[in-house]
Amino acid sequence: MTVIIIADGAEWIWKWAEKYEKAVKILDYYHLKEHLYQAGTALYGEDSLRVRQWVKPLENLLWEGKVAQTVERMQRMKPHGNAQEKSRKQEALKDLATYLKNHEGLIAYSEHRDQGRTIGSGTVESTCKQLFNMRLKGPGMFWSVPGAQAVIHLRCVNLSRRWDQLWGPPRYYQQEMTVAT
Repeated sequence: MTVIIIADGAEWIWKWAEKYEKAVKILDYYHLKEHLYQAGTALYGEDSLRVRQWVKPLENLLWEGKVAQTVERMQRMKPHGNAQEKSRKQEALKDLATYLKNHEGLIAYSEHRDQGRTIGSGTVESTCKQLFNMRLKGPGMFWSVPGAQAVIHLRCVNLSRRWDQLWGPPRYYQQEMTVAT
């Protein structure tokens, strides 16, 4: 079984993930896009068309896992504006370039897609919402850690329809098997 860790760029998550040496680690694609759009907004303001026009070619490169080419393209940019604006825009580009370089090993999106892996954490986040939050975070609910863990375990069993694996076959199946043998 392959363990896949998909997460945003938070340093603490990747530090934690280090203990899973053989795990496949992927930077969540949609969190990466948020960083692209933040930089684009810093460069072009809230004009969504200009931001999208700037983001799209970079997004296409990153979709193919081409981090170095993306950073090179950004480094060739010459921000416009007064000295203060230029400084702010250069800082946004520098921050994005640093983010990309720091996570380069986690951005092999083309390779992951070729292997049938998802590159976004949306499915997992949705599962967490359905599995945990809807049951544990209702109005007036309070849980001890062992109680919450027990409920989560039972919800996993229920949603995956694995009651037989938890309890074993019902007794009448055992009787039928005995008679048949």
